[in-house]
Amino acid sequence: MRMIGWLMLGTFLAFASPMSALAGDGGRLAGTGVWADVQDDPYDFKEHSAFQRLSETADFPEIKALEADLLEQAHRLYTYRELSREITPSDIDYDRAVKIYMDGAEPAFDDSLESPEHFRAFLENAEYIWVLQVDLGSQTVTYTFDLGKPVQDDIRSLLSPEQIAEAERQAGHWRLVNTAWGQEAGESYRSYIKRGLEQEQLDREASVVIIGGTPELRYPAAVLYGPEGVKIIPADPAANKRMKALLTNSCGSSGADSGIGDCSDDRIAVCDGETYRTALRNARGGAE
Repeated sequence: MRMIGWLMLGTFLAFASPMSALAGDGGRLAGTGVWADVQDDPYDFKEHSAFQRLSETADFPEIKALEADLLEQAHRLYTYRELSREITPSDIDYDRAVKIYMDGAEPAFDDSLESPEHFRAFLENAEYIWVLQVDLGSQTVTYTFDLGKPVQDDIRSLLSPEQIAEAERQAGHWRLVNTAWGQEAGESYRSYIKRGLEQEQLDREASVVIIGGTPELRYPAAVLYGPEGVKIIPADPAANKRMKALLTNSCGSSGADSGIGDCSDDRIAVCDGETYRTALRNARGGAE
Protein backbone atom coordinates (compact mmCIF):
# COMPACT_ATOMS: atom_id res chain seq x y z
CA MET A 1 0.00 0.00 0.00
CA ARG A 2 1.30 3.41 -0.96
CA MET A 3 0.81 6.51 1.14
CA ILE A 4 0.61 10.28 0.87
CA GLY A 5 0.51 12.72 3.75
CA TRP A 6 -1.76 15.67 4.25
CA LEU A 7 0.06 18.33 2.27
CA MET A 8 -0.82 21.34 4.36
CA LEU A 9 0.83 20.09 7.54
CA GLY A 10 3.31 17.62 6.08
CA THR A 11 6.34 19.09 7.87
CA PHE A 12 4.58 19.43 11.19
CA LEU A 13 3.16 15.92 11.06
CA ALA A 14 6.59 14.45 10.45
CA PHE A 15 7.67 15.73 13.85
CA ALA A 16 4.50 15.76 15.92
CA SER A 17 1.96 13.26 14.64
CA PRO A 18 1.76 9.70 15.96
CA MET A 19 0.70 8.51 12.55
CA SER A 20 4.09 8.21 10.87
CA ALA A 21 4.56 4.84 12.57
CA LEU A 22 1.16 4.28 14.23
CA ALA A 23 2.75 5.22 17.55
CA GLY A 24 1.74 7.77 20.17
CA ASP A 25 3.17 9.34 23.28
CA GLY A 26 0.49 8.06 25.61
CA GLY A 27 -1.27 11.41 26.04
CA ARG A 28 -5.04 11.40 26.30
CA LEU A 29 -7.35 12.45 23.49
CA ALA A 30 -10.77 13.96 23.90
CA GLY A 31 -13.94 12.63 22.34
CA THR A 32 -14.63 9.35 24.10
CA GLY A 33 -18.03 9.03 22.50
CA VAL A 34 -21.58 8.68 23.73
CA TRP A 35 -21.51 5.03 24.81
CA ALA A 36 -22.18 4.77 28.51
CA ASP A 37 -19.51 3.38 30.79
CA VAL A 38 -20.48 -0.16 31.70
CA GLN A 39 -18.82 -1.19 34.95
CA ASP A 40 -21.16 -4.04 35.91
CA ASP A 41 -19.21 -6.41 33.66
CA PRO A 42 -15.43 -6.06 34.16
CA TYR A 43 -14.86 -7.48 30.67
CA ASP A 44 -17.18 -5.04 28.91
CA PHE A 45 -15.13 -2.61 26.80
CA LYS A 46 -17.87 -1.52 24.40
CA GLU A 47 -17.07 2.16 24.93
CA HIS A 48 -13.62 1.43 23.45
CA SER A 49 -14.69 -1.20 20.93
CA ALA A 50 -13.45 -1.58 17.38
CA PHE A 51 -17.09 -2.32 16.52
CA GLN A 52 -18.38 0.97 17.89
CA ARG A 53 -20.05 3.10 15.21
CA LEU A 54 -18.33 6.41 14.54
CA SER A 55 -21.72 8.03 13.94
CA GLU A 56 -22.68 7.25 17.55
CA THR A 57 -19.69 9.07 19.05
CA ALA A 58 -18.94 12.69 19.89
CA ASP A 59 -16.08 12.55 17.36
CA PHE A 60 -18.37 12.15 14.37
CA PRO A 61 -19.44 15.76 13.64
CA GLU A 62 -15.86 17.02 13.28
CA ILE A 63 -14.75 14.05 11.20
CA LYS A 64 -17.82 14.28 8.96
CA ALA A 65 -17.04 17.98 8.48
CA LEU A 66 -13.72 16.94 6.86
CA GLU A 67 -15.49 15.25 3.95
CA ALA A 68 -14.37 17.93 1.48
CA ASP A 69 -10.74 17.15 2.43
CA LEU A 70 -11.34 13.44 1.84
CA LEU A 71 -12.76 14.12 -1.60
CA GLU A 72 -9.94 16.54 -2.44
CA GLN A 73 -7.28 13.96 -1.56
CA ALA A 74 -9.06 11.34 -3.64
CA HIS A 75 -9.37 13.77 -6.55
CA ARG A 76 -5.60 14.34 -6.47
CA LEU A 77 -5.01 10.60 -6.55
CA TYR A 78 -7.39 10.29 -9.49
CA THR A 79 -5.57 13.14 -11.24
CA TYR A 80 -2.26 11.33 -10.66
CA ARG A 81 -3.90 8.20 -12.14
CA GLU A 82 -3.51 6.31 -8.89
CA LEU A 83 -7.27 5.71 -8.65
CA SER A 84 -9.45 4.30 -11.40
CA ARG A 85 -12.31 6.67 -10.59
CA GLU A 86 -13.27 9.61 -8.40
CA ILE A 87 -14.65 9.06 -4.90
CA THR A 88 -18.11 10.50 -4.32
CA PRO A 89 -19.85 11.23 -0.99
CA SER A 90 -22.02 8.15 -1.50
CA ASP A 91 -18.88 5.95 -1.46
CA ILE A 92 -18.02 7.03 2.09
CA ASP A 93 -19.55 4.97 4.88
CA TYR A 94 -18.34 6.59 8.11
CA ASP A 95 -19.51 3.65 10.18
CA ARG A 96 -16.77 1.55 8.56
CA ALA A 97 -14.26 3.64 10.52
CA VAL A 98 -12.50 1.83 13.36
CA LYS A 99 -11.01 3.24 16.53
CA ILE A 100 -7.38 2.26 17.16
CA TYR A 101 -5.71 2.94 20.50
CA MET A 102 -2.01 3.79 20.42
CA ASP A 103 0.60 1.78 22.29
CA GLY A 104 2.63 4.61 23.80
CA ALA A 105 4.63 5.64 26.84
CA GLU A 106 3.05 2.89 28.98
CA PRO A 107 2.92 -0.06 26.55
CA ALA A 108 -0.39 -1.90 26.46
CA PHE A 109 1.30 -5.28 26.29
CA ASP A 110 3.47 -4.83 29.36
CA ASP A 111 1.57 -4.33 32.63
CA SER A 112 -1.73 -3.21 31.13
CA LEU A 113 -2.92 -6.76 30.41
CA GLU A 114 -2.48 -8.00 33.97
CA SER A 115 -6.13 -7.38 34.78
CA PRO A 116 -9.23 -5.84 33.18
CA GLU A 117 -8.81 -2.90 35.57
CA HIS A 118 -5.25 -2.28 34.32
CA PHE A 119 -6.40 -2.55 30.72
CA ARG A 120 -9.30 -0.14 31.28
CA ALA A 121 -6.94 2.37 32.90
CA PHE A 122 -4.61 2.10 29.90
CA LEU A 123 -7.49 2.77 27.49
CA GLU A 124 -8.77 5.73 29.49
CA ASN A 125 -5.37 7.43 29.18
CA ALA A 126 -4.27 6.31 25.72
CA GLU A 127 -4.46 8.24 22.48
CA TYR A 128 -6.65 6.85 19.76
CA ILE A 129 -7.14 7.48 16.08
CA TRP A 130 -9.90 6.69 13.58
CA VAL A 131 -9.12 4.75 10.39
CA LEU A 132 -11.70 4.83 7.60
CA GLN A 133 -11.53 2.52 4.58
CA VAL A 134 -13.41 3.40 1.39
CA ASP A 135 -13.98 0.42 -0.90
CA LEU A 136 -13.87 1.20 -4.62
CA GLY A 137 -14.26 -2.42 -5.71
CA SER A 138 -10.83 -3.13 -7.14
CA GLN A 139 -9.12 -0.51 -4.93
CA THR A 140 -9.23 0.70 -1.34
CA VAL A 141 -8.55 4.19 -0.03
CA THR A 142 -7.75 4.48 3.68
CA TYR A 143 -8.04 7.74 5.60
CA THR A 144 -6.55 8.30 9.05
CA PHE A 145 -7.71 10.95 11.52
CA ASP A 146 -6.13 12.12 14.74
CA LEU A 147 -6.70 14.93 17.21
CA GLY A 148 -4.53 18.00 16.69
CA LYS A 149 -2.07 19.00 19.41
CA PRO A 150 -0.34 22.26 20.28
CA VAL A 151 3.11 22.64 18.75
CA GLN A 152 5.80 21.20 20.98
CA ASP A 153 8.46 23.67 22.08
CA ASP A 154 11.32 21.47 20.89
CA ILE A 155 10.15 21.63 17.26
CA ARG A 156 8.74 25.15 17.15
CA SER A 157 11.96 26.56 15.67
CA LEU A 158 11.75 24.07 12.78
CA LEU A 159 8.38 25.34 11.59
CA SER A 160 7.31 28.43 9.71
CA PRO A 161 4.95 30.93 11.34
CA GLU A 162 2.21 29.74 8.96
CA GLN A 163 2.71 26.11 9.98
CA ILE A 164 2.64 27.04 13.66
CA ALA A 165 -0.53 29.08 13.22
CA GLU A 166 -2.25 26.25 11.35
CA ALA A 167 -1.21 23.67 13.94
CA GLU A 168 -2.45 25.84 16.81
CA ARG A 169 -5.74 26.36 14.97
CA GLN A 170 -6.22 22.60 14.74
CA ALA A 171 -5.19 21.79 18.31
CA GLY A 172 -7.99 19.88 20.00
CA HIS A 173 -9.83 19.18 16.75
CA TRP A 174 -10.00 16.09 14.56
CA ARG A 175 -8.00 16.33 11.34
CA LEU A 176 -7.15 14.19 8.34
CA VAL A 177 -3.47 13.22 8.61
CA ASN A 178 -2.90 10.43 6.10
CA THR A 179 -4.40 9.03 2.94
CA ALA A 180 -3.30 5.60 1.73
CA TRP A 181 -4.40 3.65 -1.31
CA GLY A 182 -4.00 0.10 -2.51
CA GLN A 183 -4.37 -1.43 -5.95
CA GLU A 184 -6.62 -4.17 -4.64
CA ALA A 185 -9.72 -4.54 -2.51
CA GLY A 186 -8.64 -4.80 1.10
CA GLU A 187 -10.44 -6.74 3.82
CA SER A 188 -11.58 -4.47 6.62
CA TYR A 189 -10.14 -4.75 10.13
CA ARG A 190 -13.54 -5.76 11.47
CA SER A 191 -14.04 -8.50 8.90
CA TYR A 192 -10.58 -9.94 9.53
CA ILE A 193 -11.02 -9.84 13.31
CA LYS A 194 -14.41 -11.54 12.98
CA ARG A 195 -12.74 -14.36 11.06
CA GLY A 196 -10.25 -14.75 13.90
CA LEU A 197 -13.05 -14.85 16.45
CA GLU A 198 -14.96 -17.45 14.44
CA GLN A 199 -11.82 -19.53 13.97
CA GLU A 200 -11.31 -19.72 17.75
CA GLN A 201 -15.05 -19.91 18.52
CA LEU A 202 -14.89 -16.70 20.53
CA ASP A 203 -17.75 -14.26 21.05
CA ARG A 204 -18.03 -10.85 22.76
CA GLU A 205 -17.02 -9.06 19.56
CA ALA A 206 -18.45 -5.80 20.93
CA SER A 207 -15.65 -5.77 23.53
CA VAL A 208 -12.81 -6.18 21.03
CA VAL A 209 -10.30 -3.30 21.22
CA ILE A 210 -7.65 -2.58 18.56
CA ILE A 211 -4.16 -1.53 19.65
CA GLY A 212 -1.68 -0.02 17.17
CA GLY A 213 1.86 1.26 17.36
CA THR A 214 3.49 -1.68 19.21
CA PRO A 215 7.06 -1.45 17.86
CA GLU A 216 7.73 -5.18 17.71
CA LEU A 217 4.51 -5.98 15.84
CA ARG A 218 4.27 -2.77 13.76
CA TYR A 219 0.68 -3.52 12.73
CA PRO A 220 -2.64 -3.28 14.62
CA ALA A 221 -3.78 -6.17 16.78
CA ALA A 222 -7.09 -6.73 18.55
CA VAL A 223 -7.40 -7.50 22.25
CA LEU A 224 -10.32 -9.49 23.62
CA TYR A 225 -10.55 -9.63 27.42
CA GLY A 226 -12.88 -12.21 28.91
CA PRO A 227 -13.32 -14.57 31.87
CA GLU A 228 -11.08 -17.09 30.10
CA GLY A 229 -8.25 -14.56 29.86
CA VAL A 230 -6.80 -12.35 27.14
CA LYS A 231 -6.74 -13.21 23.45
CA ILE A 232 -4.67 -11.31 20.89
CA ILE A 233 -5.93 -11.31 17.29
CA PRO A 234 -4.04 -9.84 14.33
CA ALA A 235 -6.18 -7.14 12.70
CA ASP A 236 -5.11 -7.72 9.09
CA PRO A 237 -2.97 -10.06 6.95
CA ALA A 238 0.20 -8.01 7.47
CA ALA A 239 -0.26 -8.18 11.24
CA ASN A 240 -0.92 -11.91 10.98
CA LYS A 241 2.30 -12.51 9.06
CA ARG A 242 4.31 -10.51 11.59
CA MET A 243 2.54 -12.20 14.52
CA LYS A 244 3.46 -15.63 13.18
CA ALA A 245 7.08 -14.55 12.85
CA LEU A 246 7.15 -13.29 16.45
CA LEU A 247 5.50 -16.41 17.84
CA THR A 248 7.66 -18.77 15.79
CA ASN A 249 10.84 -17.08 16.97
CA SER A 250 9.57 -17.24 20.54
CA CYS A 251 8.30 -20.83 20.52
CA GLY A 252 10.60 -22.62 18.11
CA SER A 253 10.71 -23.25 14.40
CA SER A 254 7.37 -25.01 14.20
CA GLY A 255 5.39 -22.53 16.27
CA ALA A 256 3.55 -25.51 17.75
CA ASP A 257 3.84 -24.32 21.36
CA SER A 258 1.91 -21.18 20.49
CA GLY A 259 -0.91 -23.13 18.88
CA ILE A 260 -0.66 -21.26 15.59
CA GLY A 261 0.32 -24.24 13.45
CA ASP A 262 2.32 -23.92 10.25
CA CYS A 263 3.29 -20.30 9.61
CA SER A 264 2.75 -20.83 5.90
CA ASP A 265 -0.94 -21.70 6.23
CA ASP A 266 -3.90 -19.31 6.18
CA ARG A 267 -4.73 -19.70 9.84
CA ILE A 268 -5.03 -16.45 11.82
CA ALA A 269 -2.46 -16.45 14.61
CA VAL A 270 -4.72 -15.91 17.62
CA CYS A 271 -2.85 -16.41 20.88
CA ASP A 272 -3.24 -15.78 24.59
CA GLY A 273 -1.91 -12.64 26.22
CA GLU A 274 1.02 -14.21 28.08
CA THR A 275 2.28 -16.00 24.97
CA TYR A 276 2.22 -12.72 23.09
CA ARG A 277 3.93 -10.79 25.86
CA THR A 278 6.65 -13.42 25.98
CA ALA A 279 7.14 -13.10 22.23
CA LEU A 280 7.43 -9.32 22.55
CA ARG A 281 9.99 -9.62 25.36
CA ASN A 282 12.02 -12.03 23.26
CA ALA A 283 11.86 -9.62 20.31
CA ARG A 284 13.26 -6.93 22.58
CA GLY A 285 16.20 -9.15 23.45
CA GLY A 286 14.72 -10.61 26.61
CA ALA A 287 14.28 -7.30 28.39
CA GLU A 288 11.51 -7.26 30.99
